[in-house]
Amino acid sequence: MARNGSAGLVVDQPPLTLGPQARPSPYPRVPPQPPPDPGQDDTYYRATFEDPLSAKYPHQKAIGDLEQFIEALFRNRDRQVAVIRDVFVHYKPKAPRHRVAPDLYVVLDHTDEVIKAEGTFKTWREGRTPDFVMEVLSPGTEERDRTHKKDLYGQLGVSEYFMFQPDEARPGPDRGNPGRRLQGFRLQGDSYREIQPGADGSIHSLTLDASLFPERGSVRLRDTETGLVVPTASEADQALKAEARARRASDERARESDERARESDERARESEERARESEERANREARARRASDERANREARARRESDERAAREAAGRLMDRQRIKELQEQVRLLQRSRGGGRGR
Repeated sequence: MARNGSAGLVVDQPPLTLGPQARPSPYPRVPPQPPPDPGQDDTYYRATFEDPLSAKYPHQKAIGDLEQFIEALFRNRDRQVAVIRDVFVHYKPKAPRHRVAPDLYVVLDHTDEVIKAEGTFKTWREGRTPDFVMEVLSPGTEERDRTHKKDLYGQLGVSEYFMFQPDEARPGPDRGNPGRRLQGFRLQGDSYREIQPGADGSIHSLTLDASLFPERGSVRLRDTETGLVVPTASEADQALKAEARARRASDERARESDERARESDERARESEERARESEERANREARARRASDERANREARARRESDERAAREAAGRLMDRQRIKELQEQVRLLQRSRGGGRGR
């Protein structure tokens, strides 16, 4: 048995033998260890090897940030995932020293209720091993993270293994490129093959379906499905506040637009009312003009009739005078004729 470190990794097994390369399996391998009878297993399995608060702040911040990013990533996808930090993975029943303490590990489509309640991850109880592991390098664990832990994770069947150096002043995990602060490996067969960074320096994780890239002292995630970077808590808060402000501004614009529409409708109704009043006034005036014209016509007819009566009366009076004259003339003639007869 060889013990490495303060108890973070204990290995009691033959030397690792790397098998042939093969395409990565979509399902993690479970170590071929038979589960013990629950009633017979009274072994004490330690939850964690140290108080996580004893680690330096940059180390814990990097782990905490990544935990939040991964949880937010899968919460947006509405997919269950267990994101665990500072909890031992026990991989051999009744052998509590066969354990490893990843800084952070991810189990897809899995609940973390039992893990958090019991404070341990037992591969035989969970029926699987983690899908993704991230180790944040620190001076006291760096060599173990690069070698023994990497070999053990490969033997346990962890699909992807990443290492991150939060201290920009120290060399990154890639020995060939010390300036690279993030390095990822994907399991092929029984050994890891390095995941080559993209043109922008990010490393794509098939397990998370996201690209990882360092930013200051944290590892950020870009969601492959959306192409968007998962925001930090402050960025999400600022985005929510900005969204709220935009929503309030939109509501205010909508209210102003509604008010303008109401005012426009009111003006239109007033205009229609004025138009109706004007039309009614015009109709009344037209009716008054027609009534006036009719009165004028009646008066004109009455005047014409009066003139015609007067003319008839005048003509009648003239005729009467003429008849009177004629009669008078006839009387004179008659009188003369009678007077002349007497003289003869």
